Amino acid sequence: MVLELKAALVRKYSISEDDYRMMEVAIIENKPHKAGPQWKFAGAFYFSTVVLAMIGYGHSTPVTIGGKAFCMAYAMVGIPLGLIMFQSIGERLNKFASVVIRR
Repeated sequence: MVLELKAALVRKYSISEDDYRMMEVAIIENKPHKAGPQWKFAGAFYFSTVVLAMIGYGHSTPVTIGGKAFCMAYAMVGIPLGLIMFQSIGERLNKFASVVIRR
C-alpha cells in the first residue's frame, strides 16, 4: 500500500527520490525542514515583536486554539503596555532635549 502510494505520488507530481525522502522525513517523522526548528529564541522574539507592533505578518502564526487564544490575550495586554512605554520614552526624550536646549 505504501509503495503504491509512493509510486502514484512520484508518477503524478514527477517527484525525485531525494524529494520524496525529504517529504517523508518532514511529514512522517515530524522533523523540521532544512531551515531547522522555527521557534528558536530569535524566531520567537521576532514573532512577539510582530504581534505587539500590530504588523501582522502571516507567515508565522499559532496553529492550536490555545495558542491563538494566548496570542490574542498577549496582544490585548502587550499593545497598550507598549504604547505606554513609548509615551514614557517620548516624555523622557522631550525632557532631555529641553535640558540640552536650555544650556
